[in-house]
Amino acid sequence: MVLKKKYSMAIVLLFLTFLSGCGDQSTDRTTITMTYWGEVERDRAIQEVIAAYEALNPDIKVETIHIAGRYLTKLSTMLAGGADLDIIQLVGPAFSKLKAEGQLFPLNNIEGFDVDIDAFETHLVDSMTIDGQLYGLTYYYNYFVLYYNKDIFDEENVAYPNEEWTLEDLYNNALNLTNINDNGVVERF
Repeated sequence: MVLKKKYSMAIVLLFLTFLSGCGDQSTDRTTITMTYWGEVERDRAIQEVIAAYEALNPDIKVETIHIAGRYLTKLSTMLAGGADLDIIQLVGPAFSKLKAEGQLFPLNNIEGFDVDIDAFETHLVDSMTIDGQLYGLTYYYNYFVLYYNKDIFDEENVAYPNEEWTLEDLYNNALNLTNINDNGVVERF
C-alpha cells in the first residue's frame, strides 16, 4: 500500500514537471494551479509531494484547490467562470464532458512532454487518448471487487457470482438472499 502511494505521488510529481510551462509566468516563479478531491489523508499526501517538488524546483509554485465535496459541480462552475487550472483531477464521464467543451489541452502539445507511455497500462492511456492526442494520465485507478458469503449462497442453493453476472443479476440475487423478519428488520443482507 505504501509503495502504491509513493508511486502514485511520483506520477503527480511527473505531471508537475511537464506542466511547469503552463502556469502563470508573470514573475520569475511559474505558478501552476492544481485542483483535486479527496479525504484529508489524500490532501496531506499531495501537499507533501508538492512541498518536495517545490524544494527541487524553486522557480515553480504549485497552488492547490482541494475540493472536499461536490467536486465536479464546483469544477464545472470554476471552468465556466474562466478559472485558469493547469492540473485537474477527473473521472471518465467528466473527462468526456470537459473534452467536448474544449476545456482540456492535449499533453502531446506541451513543449518538453516526454513520458514513457509504456509505463502505464494500455487501457488507461487509451481511455485518455482521443484522435491520437493524449489528454491525461492517471496516477491511480480503482478496481471494483465483490465480496460475498459463500455459506449464505450454499444455504440458499444459489450459484456463486461469476464474470457473467450483470448488475441486474447482482441486485436480484441480493434481494433474494436478504432476510427481513416479521417486524420489518433486516436480519441478513
